[in-house]
Amino acid sequence: KPTVCRIASSPDARHVAVQCERVSTVQFFTLDQEGEDKLVPHSRLSLPHCPLDMTFDLEGRLWVLMDSSDAPLQIYSHKQDSWECDAESPELNRVTEEFKPHWKTLEASTRTDSRFEHLYKVSYDNVTAYLQKKQQRVEEQQLKRGMAQKANGNKKAKKEASGAVTRSST
Repeated sequence: KPTVCRIASSPDARHVAVQCERVSTVQFFTLDQEGEDKLVPHSRLSLPHCPLDMTFDLEGRLWVLMDSSDAPLQIYSHKQDSWECDAESPELNRVTEEFKPHWKTLEASTRTDSRFEHLYKVSYDNVTAYLQKKQQRVEEQQLKRGMAQKANGNKKAKKEASGAVTRSST
């Protein structure tokens, strides 16, 4: 089951891009403002490699960091109701050249199977703690009852002794 790992919104909030872990597509949604504000599936962008990260710039272009040392970055622009790769962007070429020397470091950090493998579901079992506390309460109640019975036994013995004393004196 794919795990959503990034949700990005364009600066004008008209487009929302959803990236899933280890899936080489990005799902786009648009904000439908007629009637209720709601997100409507718009399109899917198939990528040549699985994206590692993505973000929109201030111009509304989608920058995608790819799991590829050949072309680690790609820019996509929204034109005529579809997303198109802008491979000839001077900004892209400049940033890619600056980025390439650091690719080995990034590549090493992405070698894990899942970004979420350090997260795990904890199954919390409080039955053991509950049973221990219950046993402790039962023991305390038995101890109190024993003390109460002992105290009552002493009172009975005193009454019987005082009753015997009063009978013998008469």
